[in-house]
Amino acid sequence: QLKPGTTYRLRVRGKGLDHEQTKFTTMSATDGLLDLRRQIAGRDAGGLTVVHTAPAAGTTVRYLQDLGQETLRPVEAGSGVQAGTLVFGSFSAPNWLRPDRTIEQRATKGPGPAPLGVTTLPFLLVLPPGPAPAGGWPLAIFGHGFGSTAQSVLAAAATNSQSGIATIATHVAGHGYGPRSAWEVTTGTAAPVVVPAYGRGVDVDGAAGIGSTDGSSSAPGSAAQAVGSSDALRQTAADLMTLMRAAGSPTDGVDLRPSGVTYFGQSFGGIYGAMFAGAEPDLARAALNVPGGPITEVARIATVFRPLITQGLSFAGLLNGGAAGFTESLPLRGEAPVTRPAAGSLAIQDYLADTTWLTRKGSPETFAPLIEDHKVLFQVARGDQTVPNPTSYTLIDAGDLFGRTSLYRNDLTPAARTNPHAFLTSLAPTSALLPAALQGQRQIATFLLTGQTIDPDGAGAVWEVPIKEPSLLLSKGF
Repeated sequence: QLKPGTTYRLRVRGKGLDHEQTKFTTMSATDGLLDLRRQIAGRDAGGLTVVHTAPAAGTTVRYLQDLGQETLRPVEAGSGVQAGTLVFGSFSAPNWLRPDRTIEQRATKGPGPAPLGVTTLPFLLVLPPGPAPAGGWPLAIFGHGFGSTAQSVLAAAATNSQSGIATIATHVAGHGYGPRSAWEVTTGTAAPVVVPAYGRGVDVDGAAGIGSTDGSSSAPGSAAQAVGSSDALRQTAADLMTLMRAAGSPTDGVDLRPSGVTYFGQSFGGIYGAMFAGAEPDLARAALNVPGGPITEVARIATVFRPLITQGLSFAGLLNGGAAGFTESLPLRGEAPVTRPAAGSLAIQDYLADTTWLTRKGSPETFAPLIEDHKVLFQVARGDQTVPNPTSYTLIDAGDLFGRTSLYRNDLTPAARTNPHAFLTSLAPTSALLPAALQGQRQIATFLLTGQTIDPDGAGAVWEVPIKEPSLLLSKGF
């Protein structure tokens, strides 16, 4: 990767070319988010507004999904938190995201775009049991995955709660369904309490209803199609910067430590979490679970996401046939070169390269070189079918952070045939990934609290801490 904002000179040597040279300057893909961060750091973030609290024990939470219809659809939120307190509320955050899911692009030199306004965002906070320690509870922000909501913190915070770490989450841009979405909180036999959840779903494609990820990227076929999810992810990273500061302000009934905030994120949360960790120097530590990049490569390699690429190629008129409607003839790093590419595949390769370049400003590998190695822990699952291992390799390699990477060898366990992507929150007693969930959460909680990286299975072979052979990640493993 080239260093942002740096002048390079390229000289091509060869017969008749000894004096040919080109001088060029890179644009800074990181500059846009850093501009937003400077604005956030220079404003009053306010505090957290508490709407409702409930004991974790004996409380059930249902998420009432606003699908754009008259009736809200209730979905019960599973929880691994057995004790402590659940806190529901909101905070205010500046918004730069336009209706087409883009952020105004400004020149590298000069201030970034001004906020378009202030948005009310939800939070769900899990406080550990017992009284807060002197100085307040240490706080970790949790970043949820693609298609999920802040309610997934109820599974992710299980070990944190037992370890004395408070955990807070909010929705990713474009997630949480429509704005009328709410939490229905029921404690014991008391009447349910309905708390606004401020869903962030937006109908950008004109289709009926609001889905779980509507508004998390620009609409396919629109003028902003090439931006994809990059600007929504930048907005989300900025929201986390605001949440970190809001949580550090005094809040009635909530005793949180005002400094030393940490972060952990799963999947999509690991992706925008890498952006957050790279751009926010005040973040103490970050644990990134099963992330990868670039976003375009995650979509291309993962079978579940390839239809997204198909959709974009269809609008571009580049479909050339194949299992997903296209064949790109593009080998992974380390694979043999393709010497007879399929007809039309080179145009697809150009399309993918252009899209990747255009979305670098909101892609995790761009920010990996900015992450201080002692501040980060990566967790990668061998054979991940959702965020394939080659994309994790690219992200980690961009920051030269293999020494900060733990590899969960799902292929060496009885769960080898199970997609290990969601292992961190697989807390169901019948889950084949339950041992990995408990081990992964314990490693993260220890790192967030102490900065130390433990091997969750000791002398066992299931966890490699740090990863022994990074080249294992060059193949998909499934």
